[in-house]
Amino acid sequence: MHFPIIVRSSPRALLSKYVPYTIAWVGLLFGLSISPEEWELPKGFVVGILLCILLFLMLKAFFQYLRINNTTYSIYPNQLQEHSYLFKFLGVKNSTINLREMRQIQAFSNTFLDVLFFNCGGITLTVSGDLADFQIKNIHNPGRVKGILEEICFGESKGQDSDRPEAY
Repeated sequence: MHFPIIVRSSPRALLSKYVPYTIAWVGLLFGLSISPEEWELPKGFVVGILLCILLFLMLKAFFQYLRINNTTYSIYPNQLQEHSYLFKFLGVKNSTINLREMRQIQAFSNTFLDVLFFNCGGITLTVSGDLADFQIKNIHNPGRVKGILEEICFGESKGQDSDRPEAY
């Protein structure tokens, strides 16, 4: 393996989280346009509130897109570092974890849409106990990155593919 191994967060993970919101808001706006007489409030007031909420969700999605798009993980033989240029701009320090202390590496995905359509998820690294010490989030195909981390931390496991380093 050539170090550092650079893993970038995938903006595709955001799509699965905002598909349900988009469907719900389109349905609400469509329902509002069909029967405005049944509303006791003025139609303009309700539309204004809905547009403000939609604008807030769009700004939240844009901020998350910037955060995800500017986050990288550097895997070294003995440590894993998280770099986020957006967080660095805001004054937050980058995270580092010692891979020699790893006891458990678990891959997970947040939602069904993450797995089914976008194949995005995360990896949890724990030193001891059940609490997560470090999380690699919004990774496209987290199983491959988990395999690379297991090979670095615990050595090559039997029965695994030998071409794993090409996956990143």
